[in-house]
Amino acid sequence: MARDRKRAKRRKAKQRKQQQRSQRSSKGVERHEPTTDGEESKKEVVEAPEPKQAPEPEVAPQPMSRPKEREAGPRHGKVLTFFIEVRSELKRVQWPDRSTLAQGTAVVFVACAAAGLYLGVWDYVWSNIVKALL
Repeated sequence: MARDRKRAKRRKAKQRKQQQRSQRSSKGVERHEPTTDGEESKKEVVEAPEPKQAPEPEVAPQPMSRPKEREAGPRHGKVLTFFIEVRSELKRVQWPDRSTLAQGTAVVFVACAAAGLYLGVWDYVWSNIVKALL
């Protein structure tokens, strides 16, 4: 739906630009040439040739419609609609296979263990320093 609206806007903008170009090109162009006296004299208006353009195919504008979920079924509350949309999105998810899942889990466990060890060492060091000072 939103794509159709964007396409229609682009198409209208393109048509407006083409109309502006054709209006500019259809206007006459005045030429000024210096005379022997040193003054400029206006020559007659010369029509600029119109640019050749391929005819653009006519596309009928699409009427705006409601989302299909609301047309097909009964109206739901916002919360129920949210969960229906979540379910439809989860069907599109590409879930990892078993080996990829195991690798990812192992990486997370190793990273957590390393971070815990690092923080534990610094906690031990600083707690001894604070005890010595007090």
